[in-house]
Amino acid sequence: MSELDKRINWSLGNHDFLEDQQRKRLIEFENLILLAQNLETIGGINFGGIDGVIGTNNKDNRITPEEFKLCIKKLHRQKTNVLVLHEGPEVTSQGLMANEFITSTLSDYNFPLIISGHAHWKTAISKVNESQVVNVDGRVIVVQT
Repeated sequence: MSELDKRINWSLGNHDFLEDQQRKRLIEFENLILLAQNLETIGGINFGGIDGVIGTNNKDNRITPEEFKLCIKKLHRQKTNVLVLHEGPEVTSQGLMANEFITSTLSDYNFPLIISGHAHWKTAISKVNESQVVNVDGRVIVVQT
């Protein structure tokens, strides 16, 4: 069993609420990684994640547009191979609606793979620039190496 077989990477969504005690308990699981605006290398693959959705109101799990841009820049500089977002980009040419601000921000950066959810797409796979985007909202995607 490889190191990848043993790990689950997780970015929190806008409805995922963890109190400090819950977060501490989850972190104790050796096979679960909360990415939370950070990078984790597993089996030579760099996974980076951004929690929540873009917004400036006082609701939980919101990240401001400025913070999002800074996180994308940081994760790109760290050579992220798999970017895990809760809220993803939109691909208007295919009618795949999501967040245009994310699409615009990603126009300056390419990641080999972006995994996102939040908005349900009719199709699971698309591209933004050179980045392959997989939408996992309401579906399970199994990747085998």
